[in-house]
This record gives sequence, C-alpha cells and structure tokens, in this order.
Amino acid sequence: MTLQPSGNQFTLSWPLDHVGWRLQRQVNPPGIGLNANWVDVAGSTTTSSVTVTVSPANGSVFYRLVFP
Repeated sequence: MTLQPSGNQFTLSWPLDHVGWRLQRQVNPPGIGLNANWVDVAGSTTTSSVTVTVSPANGSVFYRLVFP
C-alpha cells in the first residue's frame, strides 16, 4: 500500500490486482495499540484506493489489506 497525504486527508492505494481484497481499520483511544477490533472499510473491495479524512480526536488508527 502507498499513502499520499494532502491537507487533512490522505489516500491509501494498492495494486489493481488486489481489487476484491478488503481494507480494514481500527481506531483506538490514545495510548492503546493494536487489538482485535478490525472493521471493513465500506466499498473497499471494489476499488484500489480510498481517501480518508484525518480526525485529531482519534488516538491511533491502523489499516491493513486482507484477502477475503
């Protein structure tokens, strides 16, 4: 995956041959690292990029791309 920042947003992109994979994310409070609460990003299986708005209220946000 690649990340392209722009203002208060960023775009995550991945290869076209990975269309159909699921982009997942988890948002945790400050001071909390990774855990098991991954959720699918809506619409991510039909594209090869998503644009995300950064929220200063989020403590930490993680993304991963998984094969169905």
